[in-house]
Parts: sequence; C-alpha cells; structure tokens
Amino acid sequence: MDRSAKGIRIAGALLLFVNLAVFFLPMTKIVHTNYGTKEFSAFQYLQNVIIPDSVNTNSYGISVMFVVWGLLVLPVILSLVAGIIGLVGSAKQILSGIFSLVIAGVYITLFFAIDLLAPIWNISGETSVSWGYSFFISLSVSLAAAVLGIISFFVRPRRKKLAATDAIPQVQEIKKEQQNMRYNIVSPVEKNGDENMKIETVRGVMVGLAGIYQGAEIPFRDGETIRIGRTADNDLVFENQQKVSRNHCVISFHKEQQCFKIIDTSSNGSFTNGSQECLPQNMEGQLKPGTILDFGSEENRVRLE
Repeated sequence: MDRSAKGIRIAGALLLFVNLAVFFLPMTKIVHTNYGTKEFSAFQYLQNVIIPDSVNTNSYGISVMFVVWGLLVLPVILSLVAGIIGLVGSAKQILSGIFSLVIAGVYITLFFAIDLLAPIWNISGETSVSWGYSFFISLSVSLAAAVLGIISFFVRPRRKKLAATDAIPQVQEIKKEQQNMRYNIVSPVEKNGDENMKIETVRGVMVGLAGIYQGAEIPFRDGETIRIGRTADNDLVFENQQKVSRNHCVISFHKEQQCFKIIDTSSNGSFTNGSQECLPQNMEGQLKPGTILDFGSEENRVRLE
C-alpha cells in the first residue's frame, strides 16, 4: 500500500500535465452556413481577452471573463501546480488529490458554459457550436486524475502496529550474520562481560529495539555516515524487510552539535518517537540523542544515543 500511494499520485500528476498541452489545441468548433468552420483553442480565447483583434474590439463582460480566466486558464494553472506536487511531494500529501477534484469540477462546469464564449466568436447568423476533441481530452484526463485523487485518500501510508505475538524469523541466523558485518555490533552479553569495551570518547550509537537488529548496538564515529536500506549496497542492510525501502535513509553523527542528522529517501517513510507523520523526504533533519526511530514501521525500531 505504501508504494501504491506514491504511484497513484505520480500517475495523477502525469495525467494532469496533459492539460498543459491541450491548452493550445482546438477546444471549440463553430460551424457557420456562410463562413465555414472556425476552431478556437483555450490559448486563443485568452489572447482575444487580453489583446482583442482588429475585427472584434469590444470589451467583454464579467461572464466572458469568468469563463476564460476561471474555467479555461485556472484549471491549467492548477494542473501544473498539482502535477509538480504529485511528482515531488511525499506519499502522504493529499493536496494534489484535492486539486484534481477541483480541476475535474471546473471542466464539468465549463461543459455547460460554452454559449458564454459567444461574444468572442464575433460571428453573426446561423451557427452550430460544439466542443472540440481537445476539450474532451482535458475532461477525460481530469476525471481520471480525480478518481486517482479519491483513491489516494484511502491508500495513504499507514504504520503497521507491531503485535506482541509477532515473531522475528531465524533470529539466531541473523544474529550470527551480524558478526560478519562491516560495523561492530555488540550484543548485550558482550557489553556487560567486558569492561574494556567502554568508549573513552564521545560517539553515537544506534541501539536496536525491534526487528532483525534487536539488542544490537551500531556505533558511529564523529562525522561518520551510515547508509540504511534493504539492498546489499547499503552499510546497514535490512534484508527481506519490505517496509524498509531499497535505499531508505542516511544517518550521521556529529559530536560538536551533539546530534544525529538524517536524510530520508524512502517511499515508506521514517518515523520518530511514535509519530504518525513521517520525516520530510530528501531533506536533512536533526535528531537528538534519545530519539526513537522507526524505518517504515515499528517492526524496525532503533534508538539513537
């Protein structure tokens, strides 16, 4: 569901970008018995309102201005904004979905307002007016984006609660593999049994509270960065943990500032201190010692010390 949330928003964003191209394509078709067929794009309607042509120099009323600016131009602007938010926003944002619903509503309203554009045509006599193919393209993609927007409201990333009965498979094998990892993972038994392992200088430590690293300690040297993710190219690998993204985040420890810094690049999110809101994506944030950090869900929980 976490991956679906982001995928749905991206699909809706790409659909809305179609409206930007359609803005320049024929939107209405006017058939006159004497003058033949004339076609107008939304861009041409905007041109006529801003700079009237030499034939039609009349100033337009409020109704025409409302249709052009409110029903032709506004949905294109909203499509651009919603498209950008859908592509670069987090999986939990809902603004692009709300904009999609507004855009669809605008085009449905526009469908019934075609006669209000008549002053711009400047054609007298018997005419037959209809919407062109580009209007129906905009209407179709906007309705499709609106449907995806509604779906996205129900597939926002949710954090799975860790049940008390959930068992971690192959615990002994995983603990054995930890001994061969790049970082020195100290088990509670080893820590209590050897007083010489006390660190004389200030360092950061990531203590595993739940998941495959439960009971382990991963030390940080000053300025050291650890890459965390599901794939083997990371420094700390959460193999077969589907809630952890392939390249989930990078964490570093800074002695002088007495803090950790994190950049989350995941699709499933990182959560602090039991919060339901994930950390901002692709932005550096600071975490104080004592922070409890969940990678994707409570199934993979650590504490920073």
